[in-house]
Amino acid sequence: VLRTGSTGYNEGIIYVGEGAVIAGTPTTIYDQIAIRDGVSHTVRYTVPDNKTLYINKISVSRPSDKYVIVEALKHVENHHIVMDQRAYHEGSTQIEYPVPLVIKSREVFTVEVQAVGGSSDITYVEVYAEER
Repeated sequence: VLRTGSTGYNEGIIYVGEGAVIAGTPTTIYDQIAIRDGVSHTVRYTVPDNKTLYINKISVSRPSDKYVIVEALKHVENHHIVMDQRAYHEGSTQIEYPVPLVIKSREVFTVEVQAVGGSSDITYVEVYAEER
């Protein structure tokens, strides 16, 4: 994303799929990241057919003293639903969900990290989930 544009966002549609790629579009498309939807720090997962994803915990760690915003989102038919949003600082934090975040078949789950104040320091994110 950062190498092909100047904004830090995707400036065109990014397709996720398999098969022959013609004009940037694969034969079988599983997902697409809309223009300006993806950022350079994104965890993204499309739930397969006949499965449900249950997010139990998200762990965030950061060696810098700068703040970042971490959002857990569900994407359903081009709608973005914020399931959780938090600001993080230096150190490690774990958020456990007593009631799991639920993402259904063909829905897309993302965790997006946005730096506050233009910091480009590393943020580590782990998502603990179960797919049934």
